Formats: sequence, C-alpha cells, structure tokens
Amino acid sequence: ERAGGDHPVSRITADGIDAPNDTTTAEALAPASAATTTVKNTSGTVAVASKTYAFSLWGKVSSGTKTMALTVGDSATNVTANVTFNTSWRRFSGEYTASGTPSGNVFVQIGDAAWTSGTIHLWGAQS
Repeated sequence: ERAGGDHPVSRITADGIDAPNDTTTAEALAPASAATTTVKNTSGTVAVASKTYAFSLWGKVSSGTKTMALTVGDSATNVTANVTFNTSWRRFSGEYTASGTPSGNVFVQIGDAAWTSGTIHLWGAQS
C-alpha cells in the first residue's frame, strides 16, 4: 500500500483491533499530518476495455463517524462513492466498468480533503 496525493499516512499497522471474523488482524490507518490525505493501492492488473471490476473492504472508527471517498478505477475512468464509517464493522464495496480505452492499472483509493486527523480501522480488502 502506498500513500497518494501530497501527504502519506503516518502508519498502517496491525494493532490488535478485533476484526469482523473475531481475529486481531484489522489495521489502523491515520493521516501523517493535518493535510489532505488519501491512500491509493494500485494493483498489478492492467484495466481491460469494457470489463467490470469490483472491490470491497470492512471499515469502522473507534468513536463517532467519519465520511470519506472510496474510489475504484483506472487513469481514464473511475467511480467514487462517499462511505461513512461508524463504530460497527460495515462492509463497503464499489465497482466500475473500464471504458473502451482504459488507461493504466486498476486502483482503489480511500480518503478525502477533510481527512486531516483521526484513525480509521480497515480489514478484509478484496477485489
């Protein structure tokens, strides 16, 4: 995993958080500074014209709620949905269909301009 945008996350750690499957394998993700933060994971899969790709992950926060953007796509086409984390594990998913002339590899990105503090917990990302 790597940080996108201008600012990296401070840490991605397995830190003993109980995951939805009752193991302690969930990860905590926090911004490195009070600046716009996103995390982008680019797969090794080159986007194929007109093919549909799906992605899902589980997420939550320790307290309150946090709304962020979840984007799935390639350099030419992508789909973004706002997702709201609360204190219960919820599964979030997204899919997109590559255009007739896709560009680059399939990627997933989470974060937004308002994520300058606070930790989210993630688990079970899959595509």
